[in-house]
Amino acid sequence: MLLLKVMVRGPKEDVKKACQQLLELTTERQLSSYSAEVHAKPQHHKFLIGKNGANIKKIRDLTGARIVFPTEKDENKEVITITGKQKAVELAKAQLEATIKEIVSSRRRAII
Repeated sequence: MLLLKVMVRGPKEDVKKACQQLLELTTERQLSSYSAEVHAKPQHHKFLIGKNGANIKKIRDLTGARIVFPTEKDENKEVITITGKQKAVELAKAQLEATIKEIVSSRRRAII
């Protein structure tokens, strides 16, 4: 973990206000730095994303989480990364996992 030292100089009230704002930003940053991973076969990604990104946009808008699908450069094509506040990440993860389960079960029914 990288530790930085910050020195704030100026009029007493301004310094106090600046320090408070820095603490708030640090706290917000820590709250927003939660992440999780969901595994889905690459052939399922298009169903998770949906037509014109509709499915994934709905999850992003509902949760506020950032959801990143692997690119061609990524070694593991099955890992979808979710970042944001803990509650948002957990909700997005649950929704993605439920959708993956639906996709897998509907494909099994189609095969049978």
